[in-house]
Amino acid sequence: MIVTLEEVKDKLLENIRDSFTKENTLDNKLEKLLIIRDSLCKINFAFFSYSKNTLTPEEVKEIITSWFTYTFTDQSETFDEWLGGYFIDDSEIYDLFKEAIQLGKTVAHLDKVYWHEEALHLEDWKALQKRNLQNQVENNGSAKVISFYSYKGGVGRTTLCAITALELAQRDKKVVVIDADIEAPGLAFQFFGKEGKASYQYSGFLDFLLYPYEQLSPTQQERFNLFFQTEFFIQNRSDSPHIYLMPVAQFQNTDTDLIEASNYEQKISRVNYLQGTGEKVKILLQLLEKTIAPDYVIFDLRTGITDIGGILANLSDFYCFVGYPDSQNRLGLSFFAEHALKTKEIEDTAFSNTIFVHSPAPVDDRKVLLSLEKDAFVKMVRDLLAVRWNEEVVEEEFLLQVPYQSNLGALIREDGIKEIYKRGRLEYFEYYKKIAEKIFLALEGESHSAKTKSSTKVNFEKIFEEYKEKSRNSPLTSESADAENDLNEPQKMVDNFQPLHDYKEILKDEIFLIIGEKGAGKSALEQIFDHSKDKTTELINFLIKKFDINWDMMNPPLWLTATDKPLMSELTNKIQGNPSLKKPLKTSTFWEIYSFTLIEAYLEGKPINHETRENILNTIISKCNQNGQLIAGETVNKKDLHDKIVSQRKHIVLTYDYLDILESDQNTIFLESIEELVKIWYFLKLTPGFNSLNAKIFLRDDLFGQFKFTDKGKIRGNHAYFISWDFDKLMAVLFKRICSRSDSLFSYLKEELAKQNILLQKDEKTGMIVFPEKSEAINTTLLLLFGEKITQSSSLAFFERYLWNGKITQNRKQYNVRFMLQLMNRVLKECRPLLPEKGVFDVYTTMKDIYCQIATDWVKEEVFAMHPELKPLIKKIKAKARSEPNKFKSGRIKATYLKQYLQAVEFQKDDAKLVEHIRQLEELIGFIQKFKYDYDEFDKLEFYFPELFRAYLGIRKVNSLPPCQN
Repeated sequence: MIVTLEEVKDKLLENIRDSFTKENTLDNKLEKLLIIRDSLCKINFAFFSYSKNTLTPEEVKEIITSWFTYTFTDQSETFDEWLGGYFIDDSEIYDLFKEAIQLGKTVAHLDKVYWHEEALHLEDWKALQKRNLQNQVENNGSAKVISFYSYKGGVGRTTLCAITALELAQRDKKVVVIDADIEAPGLAFQFFGKEGKASYQYSGFLDFLLYPYEQLSPTQQERFNLFFQTEFFIQNRSDSPHIYLMPVAQFQNTDTDLIEASNYEQKISRVNYLQGTGEKVKILLQLLEKTIAPDYVIFDLRTGITDIGGILANLSDFYCFVGYPDSQNRLGLSFFAEHALKTKEIEDTAFSNTIFVHSPAPVDDRKVLLSLEKDAFVKMVRDLLAVRWNEEVVEEEFLLQVPYQSNLGALIREDGIKEIYKRGRLEYFEYYKKIAEKIFLALEGESHSAKTKSSTKVNFEKIFEEYKEKSRNSPLTSESADAENDLNEPQKMVDNFQPLHDYKEILKDEIFLIIGEKGAGKSALEQIFDHSKDKTTELINFLIKKFDINWDMMNPPLWLTATDKPLMSELTNKIQGNPSLKKPLKTSTFWEIYSFTLIEAYLEGKPINHETRENILNTIISKCNQNGQLIAGETVNKKDLHDKIVSQRKHIVLTYDYLDILESDQNTIFLESIEELVKIWYFLKLTPGFNSLNAKIFLRDDLFGQFKFTDKGKIRGNHAYFISWDFDKLMAVLFKRICSRSDSLFSYLKEELAKQNILLQKDEKTGMIVFPEKSEAINTTLLLLFGEKITQSSSLAFFERYLWNGKITQNRKQYNVRFMLQLMNRVLKECRPLLPEKGVFDVYTTMKDIYCQIATDWVKEEVFAMHPELKPLIKKIKAKARSEPNKFKSGRIKATYLKQYLQAVEFQKDDAKLVEHIRQLEELIGFIQKFKYDYDEFDKLEFYFPELFRAYLGIRKVNSLPPCQN
């Protein structure tokens, strides 16, 4: 969809070039064409014909209509909302722009066409600025609006803005962050670091102000709304799903990848000139409410030469002034006081909706804040407010400081604020958190502070015994740690291992692709919402209420299983029995017929089970000719099907799982077929009018990475959710499951966490526990449950190491939740209580022993079953480890010595074949680094557990790994 001025110009000129190439009539009759983009962003045309060959109004209208038409997803679309007017042989227009034509340059490859930008005069802007500031507008939306303002740059305003957004997102709040610093934009770049350059390609705040949204028809507005989120907002669904970042504007030319400053200067001048800017900002807030429904909208702004600062100040619920004491900041504070503090009266506290931040506050050599500078800032604020508002006192709690940090700028440029925040690398981080907490409490009320104090003595022995008793009847997981099996019992439907924000993202209709590593819980998610599950409706209703999703409570989404394990296995057998079936499976037609026929069957009242799926599949295969081609005419009318869904008030979601079982040849995954399935749903998401046709495709990330589809980057960015597990997320899920098995334990943790303003919640109706996925909550709970030994640095590294799968994504270790559940279930079942006052569970020693048992069982039961030829060689390796203690201390063997041994063994006749075989598998069994996309049957078992092999063999990688002596 065309939404920016640059896109309009590019597409318009492209169409004009085409028309000159194809139409001799236009070239013969037209002497000159002047295109005028006026200050209100409308495109106007002045046609000047040869005297003997004049263009008629009908011809001009037809020509212009074709120029404002383009093809999008195989359909003809228009962008005539940008069209102003046109003139034919108008002498006054020619005289008005004669100088511009004589001095101007023609458009490239069009010697008759001139492009003109209407000039903007400073006196016009001043008059309009005055009128706009007088035209007060109010924010009536449910989202709280927060404005961060500074008169000067370099004071840390953007950092404060970004960290506040991250803190609010940690509280499970949906946050929109808008870069409104139009003089010195860069919020996206600072937020994402070096990766922020991609933000230059997104449309932004200025682009929306210039877009004629209010002039669109209701149908056109609906179409615009579909693309609004993906065109104007940057969102990282994997680790910051609650934050939507809107940059200032599109800088980068999408064709040349060059950053064009001239385009940006024109946008600034037009926004200043644009009438009704305040109303346009109000429209933006209303559109945010409709499309994203945020809890908070944060503006990063300053005044400069524009009136945007004043308008946004009038729309805000909370204000944060950032600066330091000098004459320039005093001037900026004066402007801030004039606009922002007009709405300061809230209850009896004069400035409960305003804070003043002294930043950067100087520190001495000992990093202590300089009191003289602090006093000067306090005096500057108090003096100004006393003059303007007769306020003699500004409460000390509304005057905050952020010390100067010498290395912060370099860190932000390299890594970005988001990554620094995740790592907790800010030296004065508590200052930023204090400001975010102040804003949160002011807007949400003291009830959210969760501050409680208790002197009740905790009976750890009672908590331990209660947990043990309940876990005997309802263990954390099955012995195989099979998450899918966990979900067969109703109680475990609300006690499953997936964190809440994963639900929130995958339930969105625009998300149709769920990707993740093996064992990340994709299949469990698919089965949680299977319409045949008894607990599904109750769970969905809880999530609708929790996330305030705009769904009909009486008509929640129905997840219909399109592909499962038996069906994919059966289809693979059919392909291998009849190779000609590969041809139709490589087309989108096969998947369209299968998918939409399945929906038709459901609408006709048929049960969606294996028999129904198999019958539809066999019917399609029977209609293939001998060459494997589907018979012409075998299609489904998607529009009719969609209308039928709407008429029956259904919200249907087709789910596709176990696609990696589908093989085109032996041990070769049928990627071409899977890619065609993904394309179907991608193009449906881009096509207006099919919003009731939805799907969820669960796919391994490595397979998606092998797709050759050029738009797979857009799919990942706008329509995919990546399930990943870092340590905090892993622990949050573990603690949630532990809490569900002991009311006393839940109450104990809730009370202790509340002392640190951390909120632990439980839904009374469903029993769903909401555990905060933040490092502070995780570290505190680790200490409370497992004692000081685990939380010490070396022991915590040991704890993390045992649960790590050996993979790193975005500089963070990734964990395997299935393996964690299996390990921790056995550990918690067999561990003893800690000493009184030290914690609840003594897991340290038990974990070592059980880890070795798991490693041994896994190798013997799984690896040797698939590769029995490895057994004698591995026995020799372990024997050598014991016989040469100088190289293999404590039964451990270093990987480097193992390779040397393999090279030596190669010359022994009996072992030569075995050595050659194991050397081919070196990469797969964890001896050396694996390639990203290398998979085979052996790798499917081991890829995520290299440490299991190392533990079994006794390979020493870090000191915390135990040797296996058996």
